[in-house]
Amino acid sequence: MNKQLLKVYTLGIFLSLISLSLTAQVKGPYQLKWHEIKIERLDEYNQKSFLSFKDAAYPNSENQLPHFSERYQVDASTSTVKLQVRVLRTQKLSSEEVDVVKAANLLIQSSPYASAQLQVLQGKTYAYINVLPILRTGESSFLKVTEFSIELLTKKDPLPKRGGVRGFSGSSVLSAGTWFKLGVWEDAVYKIDFKFLRSLGWDLNAIASNDISIYGNATGILPVDNSIWRPDDLHENAIQIVDGGDNKIDDGDYILFYGRGPHRWNYTGSKFNHDRNIYTDTSYYFITHDAPSNGTRRVTSRASLSSKTAESSSFDYLAIHERESKNLIKSGRLWFGETFNVDQDQTIEFEVPNILTTEDAHLKSQFALRTIQGTSTMNVSVRAGPNEDLDDNGGVSGVYYESFGRIRSNELNFKPSGNVVVDLTFTKGNADANAWLDFIELHARRALVMQGDQLAFRDVEAPTGQNVLYTLSGITPQIKIWDVTNPWEVSAQNFNYSSGEARFIVPQDTIREFVAFYNKNFRSPSVVGQLENQNLHARLSEYPDLIIVTPKKLESAALDLAQFRTEEDDLDVLVARTDQIFNEYSGGAQDITAIKDFVRMFYEGAAGDADKAPRYLLLFGDASYDYKNRFSGNTNLVPTYESGQSMEVTTSYASDDYYGLVGPNDRDRPSELIKIGIGRLPIKNLSEAQNVVRKLKRYQSPQALGSWRNRISFVGDDEDGNIHMRDADSLSRILDTLFKDYNIERVYFDAFKQESTPGGERYPGVNQALNEALRNGVLTMSYVGHGGELGWAHERVLEIADINKWSNGHSMPLFVTATCEFARFDDPQRTSAGEFVFLNPDGGGIGLLTTTRLVYSTPNFRLGKAFNRVAYEPLPGGERPRLGDLVIETKTSPGNQSVNSRVFALLGDPSMQLAYPKYNVVTTQVPDTMQALDKVTLSGHIEDLSGNKMTDFNGTIFPLVFDKKKDIQTLNNDGDGAFKYLDRSSVIFRGKAKVKNGDFSFTFVVPKDVSILYGGGKISYYAHNGDEDANGYYDLFTVGGRNENAPEDSEGPKISLFMNDENFVRGGITNENPDLYGVFFDENGINTAGNGVGHDIVATLDANTANAIVLNDYYESEEDSYQNGEVRYPLSELKPGTHTLHRKAWDVYNNSGEAETEFLVTQSAQFALYHVLNYPNPFTTNTDFYFEHNLPDQDLQVRVQIFTVSGRSVKTIDGFYNSKGFRV
Repeated sequence: MNKQLLKVYTLGIFLSLISLSLTAQVKGPYQLKWHEIKIERLDEYNQKSFLSFKDAAYPNSENQLPHFSERYQVDASTSTVKLQVRVLRTQKLSSEEVDVVKAANLLIQSSPYASAQLQVLQGKTYAYINVLPILRTGESSFLKVTEFSIELLTKKDPLPKRGGVRGFSGSSVLSAGTWFKLGVWEDAVYKIDFKFLRSLGWDLNAIASNDISIYGNATGILPVDNSIWRPDDLHENAIQIVDGGDNKIDDGDYILFYGRGPHRWNYTGSKFNHDRNIYTDTSYYFITHDAPSNGTRRVTSRASLSSKTAESSSFDYLAIHERESKNLIKSGRLWFGETFNVDQDQTIEFEVPNILTTEDAHLKSQFALRTIQGTSTMNVSVRAGPNEDLDDNGGVSGVYYESFGRIRSNELNFKPSGNVVVDLTFTKGNADANAWLDFIELHARRALVMQGDQLAFRDVEAPTGQNVLYTLSGITPQIKIWDVTNPWEVSAQNFNYSSGEARFIVPQDTIREFVAFYNKNFRSPSVVGQLENQNLHARLSEYPDLIIVTPKKLESAALDLAQFRTEEDDLDVLVARTDQIFNEYSGGAQDITAIKDFVRMFYEGAAGDADKAPRYLLLFGDASYDYKNRFSGNTNLVPTYESGQSMEVTTSYASDDYYGLVGPNDRDRPSELIKIGIGRLPIKNLSEAQNVVRKLKRYQSPQALGSWRNRISFVGDDEDGNIHMRDADSLSRILDTLFKDYNIERVYFDAFKQESTPGGERYPGVNQALNEALRNGVLTMSYVGHGGELGWAHERVLEIADINKWSNGHSMPLFVTATCEFARFDDPQRTSAGEFVFLNPDGGGIGLLTTTRLVYSTPNFRLGKAFNRVAYEPLPGGERPRLGDLVIETKTSPGNQSVNSRVFALLGDPSMQLAYPKYNVVTTQVPDTMQALDKVTLSGHIEDLSGNKMTDFNGTIFPLVFDKKKDIQTLNNDGDGAFKYLDRSSVIFRGKAKVKNGDFSFTFVVPKDVSILYGGGKISYYAHNGDEDANGYYDLFTVGGRNENAPEDSEGPKISLFMNDENFVRGGITNENPDLYGVFFDENGINTAGNGVGHDIVATLDANTANAIVLNDYYESEEDSYQNGEVRYPLSELKPGTHTLHRKAWDVYNNSGEAETEFLVTQSAQFALYHVLNYPNPFTTNTDFYFEHNLPDQDLQVRVQIFTVSGRSVKTIDGFYNSKGFRV
C-alpha cells in the first residue's frame, strides 16, 4: 500500500483526548465505485450536475455532492457517538468534477466531512453516519475517496433527557360538565356579564357564581421542539367575579378575565421579536359552572412593597404592521401584504402617544423583491429619521425551480419626533419587477401615561432583581392595575394614588407585564359554541395500532373505516377529531404540534414497548398551505406541516412526516426519523370520504382476487441521457433478483414510437400501455421521470382525463412516483393529478407514495431502491408489511434523511396491506427442457407459510409459462442514445386449471415460435379459492430447441366472434364501450408467444390495420384445457354507427384462423331497442321473446304485452333482467 495514501481524519475529537470510556468499533473497509457525472435536465435550457458513486446518498440534494450513509445498531444506553474516518485510497477529481464541487458552494476541508447522530427507531438505537468523501488539496484541486474505513466511538450513559419526556395528564378537564368555547383576538381584559351568560342557556338562578371557572392556555404557537415545555390539557385562569357578594350572577353583575391573543412578542437578548401565530388569529377560552375538576382560581390582591431600589415611569411600546394576503409560491409559512408593482410609493404610519423623543426607537422591516434579470431597490425611510436601500442584488432568473424572489430586511435605530411615519419607495429594475411587504415592527419607548380605557405595559429597562417603583400618570382613582405576567395567576396590584398618579413597588424577578384599565368599554369574547364532553387523555391505555385524525364533518366515514380495520385486520383503532385534539393539546386553537403531541402521548406512554406503541397515523382529510381560510372553499381539514422556506421551490415543502417526529428531542429537522407510518386521505367532503372507504373495502374483497396481484409495472421517462429509464430498470432488476414471485412489466418511453403533433411530441403507445396496465391490474406501478400537478412527462402520457376514465375498481395499484409535484395535496385551488388517482371512485390507485413538491432524480433513486427492497419482503415476524411500515422502512433507510425525502408523502391508508398473495405455489413436476412443439405436463401443489401442503385448498390456478429473457434496444427517439435492457415478455402458455385438495396439473404444447436458442424460462403461478390466494414461481428449466418428432398439424384455430357475450348476433347493437369477446379452439392450442412476425392474436376495427389491437395478453385458456380459450378486450368511445371487426389468431403450429362480424353502436345516453322478436311465431302454447339494447350490465325492468291480431290484450309479463351483453 502506498503509505502516502493512508491518512486518518477525526470528527470532533483529537486522538490524545479520547476518553477511556469510549468504545471503538471498526467498520469497513468500504470501497466506493465512482460513476460519471450525472446530468439532470431541469428544463430545455438548464441542467444540474451531480457527482455520484454506487449507493450514494444526498442529505442535501441542493449541493449535488454525494455522501456515504450507513447506520449501525448500538447499545440502548449509548449517549455519545463520534467518528474517526481512515482514508485508504483516493483519486484526483477531473476538471469537470471540480466544477461540480465548486458549484455546490460548500466549504470542503482537507479532511472528509463526517457526522454521526443517535436515533431511536422501533425500540432500537442506531448511529446514523454520513461521510462526504471529498478532500481539498489546494485552491482548486480535490481528491475523491475510493476506499476508507470508519472507527465508531461510543460512550454508554443514560441519554440526556433535556426535559423532553414529560408525563401527560390521565384525564382532561373537559371530560365532564357543561362547557362553552369562547374566542378572543388580542391581549386585553374581557367582560362576561349577566346577558352573555344567559345567552349560553344557563339558568343563573341555579348557578352559584363561585362555581364559574374559565380555562385556557393562550401560549401562542406551540414549540416544535419536543424537549421544550408546553401546557398539557387546559389550565384554569384567574378571574374576578363582581356579584355583590350574594354568590349569584344577577343583572348588573359580571366576570372579568385577562385574555391573551394568539400572537406573542418575545424578548430575546436585547430585542423584541413578534411571533405571529401562523395557524390562527384567535385564542380560545372555556367557561364552565359544573365541571368536577372546577377550581376556584380568582384574581388575588397584591400589596405594594414598602421600599424601592429602582424606578420606572416609561415602558416599551410594541407595534406591528402585517397583512397576510399572499403566499407567493403557494408553499411555506410566509404570507405577504402590500404589493408595489403599481403603487410604488406607500406610507405606513404608527400613532404613538407620549413617545419618548430622547430614547432610541427601533424599526425592523422585511420585504420580498422579485426582478427577473435586473436589480430593484426598496427604500425604507423614517420621516425626520434614517433611511436605507434594500436591493435584490441582480434579481432572479425567473426559472420556476430557482428562487422566486429575494427576502430583504433591515433595522433602523432613530430618535423619534412624534408619530412614526415610514415611507416606502420601490424603484423597479424593469417593467415586470414587483415587491411585497412582509411586516414592519416598531419598538419605541413611551411615557407611562394612561391612554384609552386599557393600557398594557412592560419595561425591559427596569433592572432585574430590584424592587421597582412603577409610576402610572394621567389616571383617575377608578383605575385598576393587574399583573398579568402569568396569565393563569393574575393578581390585582395595589397602588398609592396621588395627583393623577398610581405608584406601586414590585420585585422585578422577571420582565413583568401589567394592564391598567377602567371599568368600562371592555372587550367581549365571541361564543364559538357548546362542547361535547371529551377525554382524549384518558385513552392512553387503549394502546392503538392505528390512530385516525379526522375533522368532525368526516367523522362518520372515519368510524366506518375504523370498524373495518378492526374487524378485517384485527387492529386496535382510535378515532380522534381535530377539534378535540386542539381543545386538549393546544388550548382550542389550531396547531399542528397539538396533533404531534397527541400522537406522542401514545408513543411515550408505550415506554419503549413496541407492542404498545402506535404503528400508524391516518390523516383523514385534505390539507392546505392556507391555515387561516383566506380562500373560499379552502381545504384545510387536517393541517399539514409547511416549511419555513417560502421563496425556494426546491426547499419549500409540505410534509406529514412532522407528526412522526415523536422522540423526546425531535423537532422538525429533515435529519430526524419518523417513528410511525403516516398516510393521508386527501378527501374534501363526506361524499369523497365514503367513496374512498368503499374503495379500501373493495380492495380487500373476494372480488379483488386475481392474477393482477402478480404483476409489477415500472415506467421510465425518456430524455436526460436516459437516466429515468436506467433508474427504472435498475429498480426493476431488484425485483427480478429478489422477488421472482412477481412478473415485471416494463414501459420505457423510448421503446415506443414517438409522434409529432401540433401540441408537441407524443407517445400514444405509452398512453395505451399505461391504460391497459390499469385495466388489467398491477400490484404496484412505479414511475420515474418528469411530471407535475397535471400528469406525467412532457409528452403527456398520463393526464387527468385519462385518470378519471379508469374503472379498475377491483385491481387498483399502489403508485410510486418519483416525479415533481404529482400529488401536491395542499393547494386548495387545484386538485392534482395524483389526488385524482386516489379519489377516482371507480378505480385509479389504492394509494400513492408520491411527491408534493419538486424533487431530484438522483436522490429519488436511492429512496426508490429502499422501497423496492422492503415492499415485497415479509417483516421479521413473518407478517406482511402494511403501507405505513413501507414508509418507515423507506424513509429511515440510511441516506434518505433529507428535504427530498420529506417531499414524498403517502396518500392512502398506512394500515392497509398491499394485496400480496397469501400462500405459496410449489412445482413438483416439470421437464428440464421445453422444446418447440413439445407436449408438456406440469404439476404442483399449494403450501402454507410453514411449508405444509394445503389439502383443503380447492380452487383455480392460473399459470403463465414464459420464454427466455430478450435483449431489447429502444428507438433513440430524442437522440440521447438507445437504451438496452432485458425483458421477459413472451408467454409460451396462459393456462387455467383446477386445484383439488391442494394439487394441480396442466398440459400444453410449446409454440413453434419459441427461439431455438437455449435459455432459462420461468413459470409464474397465481391461484385462489374464492377467499384466499397463493403465488409462486419456478425457473430451474430451459427453453429452446425443437421437437422434430412432433405430430403434424395444418389446420388453423376455429374462432367465434361476439360483442360482450355469446348471445350477440351479427349486426346486433352495442353502446360506445362494448367488450370484444372471442372464443377459440385448436387441437394443439393458441399461440400467444408473440415471437414470430405476424403471429399475434390481432383484432382490426373498421379495417384500420395500422392500429390493429394485439390481444396476446388477453387470452385465457379454458379450465383444464389448452385447446379451448377466450379473449375479452374492452373497446371504448366508439362512434355511433355501423362497425366491422376482424380477428385473426394462430395456433402453436403457426396455422392461422380468422373471423369477422359487424355491429351497430348506439349512444348509451338514450335507451335503444333493436331486433325485438319472438320465436316461434305464430305459436300455440309457448314462445320465447328476444330483444337487443344498449345498456349492458344494468338491471332492466321489462314489460312484454301480447295482443291478438285484432288488438286485444292477452297477457302482460313483467320482470327484472340483467344481461352481461346487449341481448336479452
